[in-house]
Amino acid sequence: MNGGPPVNGVAMVPMRWWHLPAVAALETRIFEDAPWSLEQFYAELAAPDRWLRVLMSDGAVAGYVDVAVTRPDSDLMTIAVAPQMRGLGLGRWLLRQAMAAAASAGAGTMFLEVRSDNPAQGIYLREGFEQLDVRRDYYGPGVAAVVMRRRLAGAVPAVPAQVAEEVAP
Repeated sequence: MNGGPPVNGVAMVPMRWWHLPAVAALETRIFEDAPWSLEQFYAELAAPDRWLRVLMSDGAVAGYVDVAVTRPDSDLMTIAVAPQMRGLGLGRWLLRQAMAAAASAGAGTMFLEVRSDNPAQGIYLREGFEQLDVRRDYYGPGVAAVVMRRRLAGAVPAVPAQVAEEVAP
């Protein structure tokens, strides 16, 4: 994708171990019903074929994304933007970066699961994701997971080669 984040003073950088306490704290704030633990983030950072990025604003984590690339597919493991940074286009921009990185790394499809009550579903639909399935009670009684898919091949502009190299086995 061309250009940086749509907000001045925000930068996307590779996620590193020193970001993880702030990422886990933001995760707990955003997904209070079922947040990932700090240990889960450490495991994701150590896992092969991952593309993990954080958005930094004034030295603080303002968002993050984790993509598993398992050619020919990819999975959007998690994505979030800090509540005070929402409505600025950062979530959509971060999603587009994730799709471009997955496509550049050889993935032709991206899958995700989203809570049925999460308003981000609208962004996913506008970005070309389609609903594949609903997993009832996945997040607890009465809260389903919506499984979505988007084909990537040829649909997402390429990102620099070093991004593809970062998720290569």
